[in-house]
Amino acid sequence: MRTFVIELGTGVDLHGQDPTRAAIKAVRDAFAHVSLPGLRQVAGVEDLDSVAIEVTLGVPPEVGTVDAARVAEQFPFGQVRVQVVPGGLLVAGDAFRPELGDRSDHILIVNAAIRVRVP
Repeated sequence: MRTFVIELGTGVDLHGQDPTRAAIKAVRDAFAHVSLPGLRQVAGVEDLDSVAIEVTLGVPPEVGTVDAARVAEQFPFGQVRVQVVPGGLLVAGDAFRPELGDRSDHILIVNAAIRVRVP
């Protein structure tokens, strides 16, 4: 497989500290920065399901686990593999709102690196 593109994104959960929600936002942020018409025109990909998509998420370990299946569902094609590594940030939010699902007074930031690989 050849690397075709690498794109980066950041996702934030202001209330609730939900790592899956922040990870999905990070993936969608990365989508907003890239268009892939070259998969067919430049790389010659005929079957988009043959594309490998490697997602690495930097998530603070203390916030819990990311639902990798929900993150993978965000991709419209390809064979998606999601890996979670320690990273991201928890920063003081100074806006603790239990009615919004807050478990702590933190803003959760997740980073995503997406590598699209072609045959």
